[in-house]
Amino acid sequence: MNTRKWSNLSVISALGAILLVGYQNCAPASNAPRGGAAMVGHQQLASPVDVIDRINEGKLSFMQKSVAVRPEVESLVLNGVCDPEQSGATLRWELRDSNNEDLGEGFVSCEQGGFMVALAPVQEFECGASYSLVAQLGVMESEAVEIRRSCIR
Repeated sequence: MNTRKWSNLSVISALGAILLVGYQNCAPASNAPRGGAAMVGHQQLASPVDVIDRINEGKLSFMQKSVAVRPEVESLVLNGVCDPEQSGATLRWELRDSNNEDLGEGFVSCEQGGFMVALAPVQEFECGASYSLVAQLGVMESEAVEIRRSCIR
């Protein structure tokens, strides 16, 4: 009886394996997009992620409204979102202190719906003081992020 159980189990396992072979992915590797790009129809997208709903159309915003910087941090990178249709456009940014005095300014590009502002050295920021980084794209309204340097290590 024990051999009969094993033979039945073997037959069932073999049938299961044969049935599952029909669900195996046999697509040729040459159809796969190169470099992490995604394919839509016959078009290759630049990135595997693409915006479906243009929820940020015409708006400029930072990922966070405020950022706390620890004392040991030497540089800070702030990411933001811009209109993907404005890719290649130049954004102007200004760093201001709590008295609204200009401490620095620069330019960055809007690339594929995002931008990045790098600040260094942030050790010069006064402990406990609040700063504002304001970005503006053309005549569109500006967007700001508050930066506060923490005093506690």
